[in-house]
Amino acid sequence: MKMTPNTIRMIRLAYGMTQNEFADRLGCSRQLITMIEREERSVTDRTIKKMSEAFSLDDQKMETIQLLRGMFVDGKSAG
Repeated sequence: MKMTPNTIRMIRLAYGMTQNEFADRLGCSRQLITMIEREERSVTDRTIKKMSEAFSLDDQKMETIQLLRGMFVDGKSAG
């Protein structure tokens, strides 16, 4: 499962969480989330695993998230 910094930010915002709340849920620091979202740190497999477990992200949910992210990034609409 591949996640970009924008995807991680989108997931965090979709759950209405601050960086602190998101970091607490994942068991990491807010600074790490900030650096990932700014593309100053890579998204590790460990972080992806923690997110998948914390938010019950299966392949179908990730596919939907990637589709939605693409629509926002590319400026496409579903209608």
